[in-house]
Amino acid sequence: MSAKYDDDTIIGIPNWITDDRYPSHDDTIANLITTISPQTRQRTRFFFDKAKSIIMQGYAPEEYKRVLIYAYAFQSYIDEETPSGVVTELTNPYINS
Repeated sequence: MSAKYDDDTIIGIPNWITDDRYPSHDDTIANLITTISPQTRQRTRFFFDKAKSIIMQGYAPEEYKRVLIYAYAFQSYIDEETPSGVVTELTNPYINS
């Protein structure tokens, strides 16, 4: 199972996210995707696409990739028995606050 959809130019990032002002987010997503299970990647990518209209209404375009990063991280935190270090680094500040 892959987080790549047919129209994704970059694995795990929907093409409707067109803001390229933060290319480091692409690297963060690529790194994150390699540390989470295929099921989590697929589930997160599916729900992120289904939430497209809500995301577009609630966030500025420059925030879409950041929202996607946290969507992957928190879904992994929920799904995985032992989340990766990348995941815990992203989620712990919110969970432990």
